[in-house]
Amino acid sequence: MTLTDAASADRLEAWVLAGHQRLERLIVPAFGAGKKEYRRQPSEVEPATVRRLPLVGLPRELCDLDAWLSGAPEAPSTLDPSVRLSLFFRYLACPVRYEPYSESAIHKAVPSSRGRYPLRYFFVQSIGGESRVYAYIPEFHGLQELPELVSPALQDGAAALVCIGRAWRYAEEYGEFAHVPCVLESGHAQSQAHHLARLLEIDDVADPDRELGRSFCALPLEIPLHCVGLRPRFDAAGLPSSAAKLATPRPFPEMELRFPKLDLFQRCFDAGSSPARAVAPTASCADGFARRRDVGGRGVLDLMRRRTSGNDRGLASSVLSELPAGSFASIVATWGAIRKSRPANAAGSALGLSLVWLAHEAGKAPNIHDIDGESLVARSWRGDLHDAIAKMLPYANTKYNLSALTAVLIIQADLQSAIEALGDAALREIYIAAGAAAQDFSIAATAHDMFARPAKMMREARLESELSLRGQVVYLVLCGFARSANPTMELC
Repeated sequence: MTLTDAASADRLEAWVLAGHQRLERLIVPAFGAGKKEYRRQPSEVEPATVRRLPLVGLPRELCDLDAWLSGAPEAPSTLDPSVRLSLFFRYLACPVRYEPYSESAIHKAVPSSRGRYPLRYFFVQSIGGESRVYAYIPEFHGLQELPELVSPALQDGAAALVCIGRAWRYAEEYGEFAHVPCVLESGHAQSQAHHLARLLEIDDVADPDRELGRSFCALPLEIPLHCVGLRPRFDAAGLPSSAAKLATPRPFPEMELRFPKLDLFQRCFDAGSSPARAVAPTASCADGFARRRDVGGRGVLDLMRRRTSGNDRGLASSVLSELPAGSFASIVATWGAIRKSRPANAAGSALGLSLVWLAHEAGKAPNIHDIDGESLVARSWRGDLHDAIAKMLPYANTKYNLSALTAVLIIQADLQSAIEALGDAALREIYIAAGAAAQDFSIAATAHDMFARPAKMMREARLESELSLRGQVVYLVLCGFARSANPTMELC
């Protein structure tokens, strides 16, 4: 790669530090580097007016997986617009499940490392030429009215979900690495938001540029990451309002002094405008796909509620399980249909997706496959495939039972081609696209009763030396069947 300016040098340094050399060259308290007690700043408690979204009596289901992926109408035409908006936020950012013995007891449909939930969402509407701005408050499942901070270039009647990343939410554990899981999580959220908007039939609007969220970044290390265009056909000002007291967390003091490279990642992930995105295909996405009969009839909202990263304190404590014949083909088919049902990410063409199949399925030996389920090469690893995968563990005592995993999705990228296509936005868009791909695969895994645990803190260099891959590793999704019998309770 030719480095022609300081910005290019920054991007390359951030790319390397976020991957192969972060454990040695970054201060990451979670791995024992620079560990220090923090004096948390107390949260600020302020009065607020919150417009409550409907929660009681929400439909438990809208359609099954086959109907959703075949392009059939999803949301009943009689569904109230306020209920559509409520379902959108509930399955995007509201707590949906309680797992008392899991590492993060409160779970949402979008996974978050250590349950830090660094993303904040705003809802912007254009009504009669006026913009109305709200912050989504998951604790109350409502919209907090805000002063008009922006004059969005939205069509009358259109709206936008604005996603803001708060890297400071991760700084206590991840230090200089804090931006990376934050931006990856925003990719999960972007995929989920597009799926929900299509499911609820509020998606016929182009996505605005991420700069729409710039004025919402009020604290250090906050970044506007993406916007999703919506047409809710509903004025949020009509929701019932009530007084509430909101506790607003604050950044840890002296973060930039403790973690000097935070500024580098802030510059690189906050560069460039939002690239144009492709339109999702209008034709059926299900043609030619062979899902198992027990998969297609499962409800879409149920899958979003049940998605889990392992449901166990021992991290990915998986157990060997015999799979019904046709499971591999069914997972690939379901994943492909889900992936094709949303707009393609701008950096999607820079990603390489490899599916490592480790399961015990009759007639299907362990192997590495491409995005369409075809074997990449007859033999693309050294020694035993399970051992090759195990070499990516960052430490010998890491609590991942890799020998009992069913599958591992390896998301790779070519930074140089992404920079040529996307310029300054390349690094951010690669990570957003990787998170979106991981969310798609997580839904497909859930449809086959597996957990799907996103993972980033691995030894990517070791993995690349053991397997024949088509780029540098950006992200992984570990899939299997959970060993634990941890109770799970849904939240209203």
